[in-house]
Amino acid sequence: MLAFPLLRLLQALAPALALGAHHAKAAAIPTPCSNVDTRYGQLCAYPNAGVDRFTMPYAKPPTGANRFADPVPLDRFDASLDTRALPQPCAQFDPATGATIGSEDCLYMTIYTPEGARPPHGYPKLPVLVWVHGGSFTAGGTAVLDPTAFAKSQQVIVVMVQYRLGAFGWLKADDLGVAGNFGLKDVVQALKMVQEQITLFGGDPTRVTLAGQSSGAEIVKSLLVTPAADSLFHRAILQSAPLDYPDLSVSTANTVGRHFVNDLLGLSALASLRSASVASIVQAQLQLSAEALGLSTSLPDLSFAEPLKTVVDGSFVTRDFRQVISNGGQLNVPSRNLIFTTVKEEGCASVGQILTQPLPTEYFPAYASAFYPTRVNKILSSGLWDPSKLKGDSDAVRKQFSQLATDFFWTCPNHLTARSIAKASGSTNKDRAICKSSVTHEDDILAIFDSVPSRSNRYVWLQRQLVNQVQSRWAAFARTGEPNADAYGGWSPVSGRDGELTGLAISPSGGALSQRTQQCAVYTYA
Repeated sequence: MLAFPLLRLLQALAPALALGAHHAKAAAIPTPCSNVDTRYGQLCAYPNAGVDRFTMPYAKPPTGANRFADPVPLDRFDASLDTRALPQPCAQFDPATGATIGSEDCLYMTIYTPEGARPPHGYPKLPVLVWVHGGSFTAGGTAVLDPTAFAKSQQVIVVMVQYRLGAFGWLKADDLGVAGNFGLKDVVQALKMVQEQITLFGGDPTRVTLAGQSSGAEIVKSLLVTPAADSLFHRAILQSAPLDYPDLSVSTANTVGRHFVNDLLGLSALASLRSASVASIVQAQLQLSAEALGLSTSLPDLSFAEPLKTVVDGSFVTRDFRQVISNGGQLNVPSRNLIFTTVKEEGCASVGQILTQPLPTEYFPAYASAFYPTRVNKILSSGLWDPSKLKGDSDAVRKQFSQLATDFFWTCPNHLTARSIAKASGSTNKDRAICKSSVTHEDDILAIFDSVPSRSNRYVWLQRQLVNQVQSRWAAFARTGEPNADAYGGWSPVSGRDGELTGLAISPSGGALSQRTQQCAVYTYA
């Protein structure tokens, strides 16, 4: 197994890469359409800019008796389904309107295939990239990002997968017969559909790369230790995975589940849970999120940011990824090449949401204790994040707290993971960075899917070079398992020992980067 750890891409262009909404643009649907005949029904393509897009269900709607149940394999889909239209997202809260949006009938994947790739014309078969969106296990969907440009320019089949969110996908309540991990099982069901049907779209089922960002990358992480997924994908990309966030134990998940059902919803039976309104369940999720920090003080494996998520249940998810890594063990999965990436200021956006105003220096210990109760003594005694070091900076507390969050939730656990995999499984490649400055969590997605907004002419050329390189490397990885493209520098395998982060220069600012060795020496998995 090769690990290509911590590209730490997009370490420049922060002013030009502010994350915004990326909704697909509505356009007239042409008729007649190009069809793909599957065993489940006929799909009609939506052609756009040299790429055909198809929306396909991969399981029966998880409604009624199928709510809070494992995904049910598809028989045939409704002939009235418009497979040219993007699906509704899974049910979630919309902070912009304060309303519940989406639908429970949401188990769809959207397939983007370059024109000419499908049989009988398409040969050889193209590599496949399956994308799992992020959103803290409570938000997101396939309409948020448009991979058309990536699929066309790199000749890659892209599959965007939706999965159940919030309680619908991640609630566990064993006393009610609610097993949990439904969202994870949804992704496995989608991967099975990819293996079964992707050749009809010109894809190669032996070259499937599973990729995700943030909580989507956490799903990818969990599937690395899920036996049911062993044969369903061949390499993986984990972008900005907050690997310090633990998955839940059965005990913690059931404690949270009982509180959610009994206290927040006021229910006590599976039948009433299945008949509850979607809006009431989504509103209860908001209340749970508000309580999560307090709950985490008595439930050490509960992440205050993700109270509903993957459960290490011993049957579907058989092992705890963090424990495997921290114990130096092998993942014991089929040999897969892996890429781990972070960006320079992962924690900035989250800290800005929590701490909305600058704070006095003396507040830093209290906040460090609240968010890192088992590590606060090491953090404070090290002095590495001491806000008083930023002399004359009125916002020193938030800046240092942002750096601490970046180090402890993203940078250091990704370093630890990559090195542990390298030591246990074979060679790894030196950390690479594309350029240096500041970007925050989620900004890397913009380059992958060519969605970089141009705010100034001076960024246009550099943005284009960035997008070209990132897309070329991701496509090369999907094809061969190595992110080396002809036009760009290569990664040379090294051992799992410490090594210097090397900048991959797009501009003259490229060069050596600090691995934050001192900071990561303070970090350990809690």
